[in-house]
Amino acid sequence: MTTEDDFHALLDANPEDWMTRLIFADFLEERGDERAEGYRALGMWKVYPERHDKTELFFCYWKQFGGESTLSEDWFLLITPSRGNPSPDSYMRSRSTRQELEDAAALAFASLPPSRKAELLSALHAAAH
Repeated sequence: MTTEDDFHALLDANPEDWMTRLIFADFLEERGDERAEGYRALGMWKVYPERHDKTELFFCYWKQFGGESTLSEDWFLLITPSRGNPSPDSYMRSRSTRQELEDAAALAFASLPPSRKAELLSALHAAAH
């Protein structure tokens, strides 16, 4: 039987695996989990957190598979309360695992207004075609 831990183990082993995020979103949706929509958006945008620990602080960069991208600023700011001048490219967090960062991003996406979520997803579809 597939468990949430199985999905996270796959994503920890290959953080760029956007297909696993989409399948995980379906898994979460079947269970009524509020993170489902956000994980689906992360998978569709093909973004994932990349952690750098070159200092004592942890910096998380939202990367896009095969290129550079970020979360939209309004989505990003729901994850990271404004401290100084945060940018959608990077931020300092006390969260230090990929799972915690993605869970926070998934919940933040779910809290966006429905019209904004639709706008972000339709922009993604327009860019793909």
